Amino acid sequence: MKHKLCKICGSKLTRGNLYCSNYCRANDPEMKRLVSIQMTGRKILWNDKISDALKGRKQTEEQIRKIHENNPGMRGHKHSSSTIRKMRIGKLGIKNPMFGRTLSVLTKRKMRLSMIRYIKSTRGTLKTNVGKNETKLLNEQEKKDGVRIIRQWDTRIGYIVDGYCPETNTIYEVYERYHNQQVRRDLEREMEIRNHLFCNFVIIEDNR
Repeated sequence: MKHKLCKICGSKLTRGNLYCSNYCRANDPEMKRLVSIQMTGRKILWNDKISDALKGRKQTEEQIRKIHENNPGMRGHKHSSSTIRKMRIGKLGIKNPMFGRTLSVLTKRKMRLSMIRYIKSTRGTLKTNVGKNETKLLNEQEKKDGVRIIRQWDTRIGYIVDGYCPETNTIYEVYERYHNQQVRRDLEREMEIRNHLFCNFVIIEDNR
């Protein structure tokens, strides 16, 4: 039996399917053309959302029970190793939504800020990790420079730094040993903060 192939990536198709994945379906030029025709001139308003119509409405216990009974989903079940392998393969290479794409600095910043807002709205506060020797090292740095360092300071661009001195416009970061494995990431972070605040950047090595 001859299998039909996906016209986007050439993968084998199961019976009745025209594409091997939603990624290929969305990248079909003909499908893009049809969607463009359908959406041209259409006005989408925020107040058209179904969520607005249901805002403030509470479901009864009977409704909740029926929803649970009719939509069990994966509750009480686990995917087999074979299914997990197939799901993984389905997201590799060209089938991955992020294939060939890189996020801009601005996009990454928006994602960080969005996550911080979400955490604050759901948990009330944003907790940060403080290194084992961080407090002691920053206290020593305060005495050395004769300044007051604000701890766990929000840069407003999605980064929380270990310390900041507003009088000298200086960022203080304590780098533990694990930072040796993410040098490039730390440099990109430092440059973004410098370009935003036009500040000094002091790195305190924690080798204790």
